[in-house]
Formats: sequence, C-alpha cells, structure tokens
Amino acid sequence: MILLRERTIQEPASIICDRCGRRSDIESDDVEFDEYLSLNRIGGYGSIIGDGTRLQLDLCEYCIKELLYPFARINEP
Repeated sequence: MILLRERTIQEPASIICDRCGRRSDIESDDVEFDEYLSLNRIGGYGSIIGDGTRLQLDLCEYCIKELLYPFARINEP
C-alpha cells in the first residue's frame, strides 16, 4: 500500500515580458501565455556570461518576432 502525503506546490500564474512589459495570465490568456519564450541559462566555465552566472529572460511572442526572426530559421507548416 502506498500512503500519500499532501504538499503545496507553486505553479506559474502570470508571465511578464522582460522587454515590453506585456503581461499574460494563465487563467485568461492561455494561448498567449503558452507562446512566451523563457530562457534560463547558467554560464559555464570560460563563458563570456560569467562562470556560474544565471541568465533569465522571458519574451512575449511579439518581442520574439521583432528580436529573433531576423536571425531565426523559420520552417512554416
């Protein structure tokens, strides 16, 4: 028999674009919420970011298109 315990977890409720400030709530904008790009990177040994430095970034789809599309390889369905 497996006995279960209750525990409290945290989950995202909203996300805010670090560039333009656009906010999306999971409850009301769940399509737009899912289109955000979240980057969480830790610089490795010899990295120009800095060894062990954490880089975090959240971008909305509008900023993704404006900033990354010029450099991205786009494969449309």
